[in-house]
Amino acid sequence: MRLGTPVGTSVPTGGSDNHMGPQTRTSALAGQAIASIPASAIEPYLSKPLIVSATELNSVPRIIATQDGRVNVGKGDHAYVRGPLNDETSFQLFRPSRPLKDPDTKQIIGYEAVYLGTARVTKLAKTDDTPSTIEVTEAKEEMSVGDRLLPVPLTPFINYVPHSPAGPVQARIVSIYEGVNNAGQNQIVTINRGRRDGVDVGTVLQLYSFGATIKDKTDNNKMIKLPDEEYGSLFVFRVFEGISYALIMEVRDSVQVGDVAKTPE
Repeated sequence: MRLGTPVGTSVPTGGSDNHMGPQTRTSALAGQAIASIPASAIEPYLSKPLIVSATELNSVPRIIATQDGRVNVGKGDHAYVRGPLNDETSFQLFRPSRPLKDPDTKQIIGYEAVYLGTARVTKLAKTDDTPSTIEVTEAKEEMSVGDRLLPVPLTPFINYVPHSPAGPVQARIVSIYEGVNNAGQNQIVTINRGRRDGVDVGTVLQLYSFGATIKDKTDNNKMIKLPDEEYGSLFVFRVFEGISYALIMEVRDSVQVGDVAKTPE
């Protein structure tokens, strides 16, 4: 798959009644071409918590007790939370899931977050030693003690114009969303590069299978790394400090954790 022809993407545009409607933007990406970006594959992941850092896990509000001591709560139930609400009244609830490890450094660079639903603050605590009360307003899954809260973000307005990164980027696939082992077209993956590495929304990277390191039996078993083989491309649509979410574009092979994503050649 080569970049080079104009790429159409759907982006929201405001109307007189503040209703959002689609509008097509095009942009040429020199050298190769990718297919149109399906907004429907991306939009569910734009405003819900997907990745949280260890620092966030320790600093955001959390549920410490539930109404009537229940194990789980759902829509319409109340729970009690501690932590800085910062005058916010509407929150998303999430549960920290599996840690995401950098394939290069083997260090944990974030945690996948399972979205649970939303809640509103009904009673604000007057001191740090007393809990605030929340009411669950939407429940995708049941919630329990230890689940975390993040303020409901504003609806993002993003112009999906595919482009090469400003500088060289060499990334690896950290995970495939929902924990599967292999992925194909229009599925979501994370990469171990983000804002601090020059990645932004719309960045397109080429996908390569990671070449294995083998013993060259013709040269006294010298260890030799085989070349990475190009087989597709990624479109980055959500960026964090050191990690990003990307949509798999057309691919000729299945995507696996550890594969390489880098600046198009």
